[in-house]
Amino acid sequence: MKIKDILGRAYNALEFVVVIATMIYIVAMRFGDVTHDRIEYLDRWEYAIIGLAWLFFIGLPIILIYLISLVRAIPLRNTRQKTMMALHVLNVGLWGIFYLALPKSEPCTAAQMEAHYLSHHDEIHDLIAYTKSCLDDSTTIDYQAEGETIDRLMVCCPRGCWHDMMNNQSMKDLTLSSVGITPAQFDTINAKMRQAGVIGFEINRNGREHQSYVKFRRYGTTLYQYVIIHDPSQYIDTHGAPLDVQYGIPYNDSILFQSAGNLVCHRFPDPLCRRHFNQNICCYGCRLVVLVV
Repeated sequence: MKIKDILGRAYNALEFVVVIATMIYIVAMRFGDVTHDRIEYLDRWEYAIIGLAWLFFIGLPIILIYLISLVRAIPLRNTRQKTMMALHVLNVGLWGIFYLALPKSEPCTAAQMEAHYLSHHDEIHDLIAYTKSCLDDSTTIDYQAEGETIDRLMVCCPRGCWHDMMNNQSMKDLTLSSVGITPAQFDTINAKMRQAGVIGFEINRNGREHQSYVKFRRYGTTLYQYVIIHDPSQYIDTHGAPLDVQYGIPYNDSILFQSAGNLVCHRFPDPLCRRHFNQNICCYGCRLVVLVV
C-alpha cells in the first residue's frame, strides 16, 4: 500500500473522529450539565467557541477539518460521502432539537430588580440575618438553586473550601455541617429564600460582613444579584461617591447596577441603564448595590 493511500485513509478516519466527537459534545452540552433555557445553551456554546479561539493551535485545525469534511461530503457519490453527510445533518438536527426543547427566557431589567427589592425588602434581610445566625464564625456559604436542583453550593471555613453540586443528600449535609448549618436550618433557609423570591445568596461571617450577595435572577450564564452593603463607609469616599466602579454604575442616589458574566455579558435593556452604564465594564456579575440599608 502506498504512503499516499495510507495518509488518505488516516485523514478520512480523522474526519470521522472529529464529526463523531462533535456529536458527542452536542449531546454532552445539553445533558452533561444543567442547562435551564435557550440563552444559557447559546452562552455555553459561546464559551466553547471562545475556548477554541484561545487554544487556536488546537481549535483552528479542528474547525478546518470539520468544514472540509462537510465540503467533501457534498457530492454524495459514494458510501463514505453519504455517511459523512448523514452525520453532519444529524449534528445540525440534534443541536436544533435540543435548542428548541429548552424554554425561552427574558432578560432581567433594572426596573424589575428595583421593584422586587422594594416589595421584598423585609424577606431579603430576614434571609440574610437568619443565614448569618446559622453560620459558624469565619465561614462563608455561596448557594444557588432553581426548583429542586442545586446549581451551586460552596462553603468555606478555616479548614478550607468545599464545592458540592452532586445533589446528593448525604454529601450536601456533610458540606453544610462544615460551616455549622444543620439539615433543619437549611430547610428553613430554603423556605425563606422562596419567600424572598430569589434563587440564591452568598453570605459571609468571616470578616467581610459589610456586604451580602442575594441572587435575584439568571439570564443565560449572566447572574443578576443584589449586593447589600451593611457598612456604607466601606464603599463611599469623602465626596459620597463609590470607591470602586466594579460595584456598580449609579442608578440613583442609593442604588447602583452592574450587568455582566464571566465571559458572556447580558446587560440591562433599560434605556436609563444603557445611558448610565460604561459599556467596557463587563466582568463582575450583575449587581444592584444598596448603599444605605
